[in-house]
Amino acid sequence: MQIITNKTHFIEIPQKRYSDEFLAQELGIPLICIAFYDNWVNINNNWYYYKKIKNDKMLINELLGVEIAKFFDKSTVEYKVGTKNVDNQLKYCLLSQNFRKKEYEYMLVDELEIPNYEAATDSLINLENLRDLCKSAGEYNILLLEIFKMFVIDFYSDQEDRKTPNFMFEIKEDINLATLYDYADSFNNGDAKEIRNMLYFSDITSNSTLELLQNHLVFYKLLKKILSINIEELLKRISEQKNLSISSDLKEEYIAFDQKRKQLILNL
Repeated sequence: MQIITNKTHFIEIPQKRYSDEFLAQELGIPLICIAFYDNWVNINNNWYYYKKIKNDKMLINELLGVEIAKFFDKSTVEYKVGTKNVDNQLKYCLLSQNFRKKEYEYMLVDELEIPNYEAATDSLINLENLRDLCKSAGEYNILLLEIFKMFVIDFYSDQEDRKTPNFMFEIKEDINLATLYDYADSFNNGDAKEIRNMLYFSDITSNSTLELLQNHLVFYKLLKKILSINIEELLKRISEQKNLSISSDLKEEYIAFDQKRKQLILNL
């Protein structure tokens, strides 16, 4: 990988593996999720999930996704660069610390029992019926705000994989959207107009999205905030924080992508 430099700091990933049953109990993660995502390691008594990085673009996508989420004040995982020995070959990975709190319950969207739930619908029915899971209007508004942040983050980055189990809800006394993670399948098509989510899947210019914008000023303001993103500054921050060398061609690719996303917002 050309992006790695001799100053890049790595965490060596332990080789020890754990059973799916143990991980599900220890981490409070549904066993069905562990079955698909079992790359968990314990480092200094902290649990980390690691994912193998295939190329420079995937690495930057993940790190840039974190910066975009933080820009919109959405809780997100943070990544450390790691290495793992696989068949005597050094593989690069990203590690994120487990964000799940012991006192909370975590559920996937299709576990919530939203009344009349329709997966990836272009209707607003799921967003409207989430109200039935909240004890007050205030709780519902807070939940909607966090969901709108996710929609805008994913729209801007052209997130193609925000499906079960790539986001979840946390429940204690109230219900809210949990910390975001997984930004790998992003920043590909600057002309894409879709919001892709299991709660809502529609064109940014569709009648249902326009209705959403008209009824929820906060959603409109979040979309307009995209115009304030400084993609060059974010790429510079990633490069400096992780001691990475982002090529000029890759920078130009992200800058061109950013310009296309902003043009779509200007056209709303």
